[in-house]
Amino acid sequence: MVSYNSVNGLNCHENNYLITDLLKGELGFDGIVISDYNGVGHCMGYEYKDQLAHCVNAGVDMLMEPLNWKECYDTLLDLVKDKKVKEDRINDAVTRILRVKFRAGLFEKEINGADEQKYMSEIGSEEHRAVARQAVRESLTLLKNDKVGDKTAMKALSDAKKIAVVGLKGNNIGAQCGGWTISWTGSTGQITKGTTILEGFREVATDKEFTYAVDTSEIDESTEGVVVVVGENPYSETQGDTDEAGLALKPADIALIEKAHGAVGENVPVVVILVTGRPLSVTDQLEKIDGLVCAWLPGSEGAGIADVLFGEYDFTGHTSVTWPKYGSDIVNKFDDESVVQFKCGTGLTK
Repeated sequence: MVSYNSVNGLNCHENNYLITDLLKGELGFDGIVISDYNGVGHCMGYEYKDQLAHCVNAGVDMLMEPLNWKECYDTLLDLVKDKKVKEDRINDAVTRILRVKFRAGLFEKEINGADEQKYMSEIGSEEHRAVARQAVRESLTLLKNDKVGDKTAMKALSDAKKIAVVGLKGNNIGAQCGGWTISWTGSTGQITKGTTILEGFREVATDKEFTYAVDTSEIDESTEGVVVVVGENPYSETQGDTDEAGLALKPADIALIEKAHGAVGENVPVVVILVTGRPLSVTDQLEKIDGLVCAWLPGSEGAGIADVLFGEYDFTGHTSVTWPKYGSDIVNKFDDESVVQFKCGTGLTK
């Protein structure tokens, strides 16, 4: 799928070099190139006819124009008749679409037949969930691991017997999954099968007692470790667009971290698990955190987090981007190291 983005001022939907010369030519891609949702309108031209010609001539094979598909169809016919789009370009697009359908067996196999039902029945199988859990384990990224007494925060948490888990996202599959899960923008709550972070803890670390509350009410004098789970709510596309202030923890999450820190002594580790699809500013909260774990969006298999925190696996994840201290620092993060919180490739071990 072609993106809405532009490269050097030219929208990707009409970028002949990227689509035809590079992707289809140099890289040898022989599949389908599809536009993004109503992507034709992002091309240059005062009229829809001109925009459509730019898009198809650049190499887009399939057009996602659900709101005006009839106009798109009729206009493309006119463009071919007027020789503004060559028949060879249409033939190439049709060939690619048919090739993918043949490869998928759509002309040989019965729609909704036995083979399709077999594959459908495998979705969400134990084998699939095992792979998803492995992905959680291997992407889990440790960003801070200070000493608590004579142990690291992660070691102190692992040794604790009574652990308080706090935060709404600590027992919420929908929050773990993020957007584009079950529904377009996703949602919080029990939206699908799987294990929450809390359920994963109880499944893996059966020798420990885990208490849970969305606030700090379950922290008492007997608590030996605290896990605070905070982060973003599910979103997709425009719902995720935000200003600089939106790239920080919400006030309620900040207050939760501060309350958890103030509720325990200096020998009780406070570990924060961050559930997010992108870097969030945690700079002002770091001094109240002994350990910081970025779980990204772990999806349905929260037990993968427990495998690392309480099991025999170590952290192997690393940041894939440069993480700025504040949202306002994004524009300068490659030029000024003083505004960088975690460099690209950051990832600690226990």
